[in-house]
Amino acid sequence: MKRLVMGFSLALAAAGASAQVLTFDDVPFTQFPANHNGYELENLPAFGSHYGNLKWSDQFSVLKATGYSDRVAGTPTNNGYINGLVSGDFVAFNGGAVPVSFEALTADGLFNFNSVHLGAAWYSGLSVAVEGFRDGVSVYSTVVSALTYTGSTLVNFGWTKLDKVSFTSLASPAGTPLDNFSTYNRAFVMDNLSVSAVPEPETYALMLAGLGLMGAITRRRKAGKSPAA
Repeated sequence: MKRLVMGFSLALAAAGASAQVLTFDDVPFTQFPANHNGYELENLPAFGSHYGNLKWSDQFSVLKATGYSDRVAGTPTNNGYINGLVSGDFVAFNGGAVPVSFEALTADGLFNFNSVHLGAAWYSGLSVAVEGFRDGVSVYSTVVSALTYTGSTLVNFGWTKLDKVSFTSLASPAGTPLDNFSTYNRAFVMDNLSVSAVPEPETYALMLAGLGLMGAITRRRKAGKSPAA
């Protein structure tokens, strides 16, 4: 019985702790299939609205970072798409350096924003404002500074119970553009985004009810035992 109770307790703790890492290598492309191989940047689609059980804004895009400079004529070989790759082949970025966001699929859905690897696509010294929302109210905010196109930075957030996270590239007066090819492009590069779902209240209620039932059974068994002769 103690093992069963302990099992319920561990399951309850794990329900809010399981995290998924989104690598952007399994994005379900539905248009412009050539882009899955990274050949046509002009028509990169926004990824599927349910990727990672999240809804992504239109200008959130992905591209194949491996071999990128070989595919796109005139592209510098030391750019942030290539250097910002952490795992797999694909990275995410904010097309046109515009503000982007991801959010819960349902109005009452919540998630925890754990961490992400961020870098600059073309502009070393890039700053990105990150903001977390719950019910339309900003509950967390920070500015990640000094991002570079020569690598990525693991940024740990630990933000809890959110329904939306936004990212805005900021002008960096002290920044350095890679070259004229990208002077005005302050896009960021993102990989290995870690988020975890917050269980619905009903889930906790059911698990707690199970614990209560196990406790009641234990008490009845103890009460039903006759004293030793």
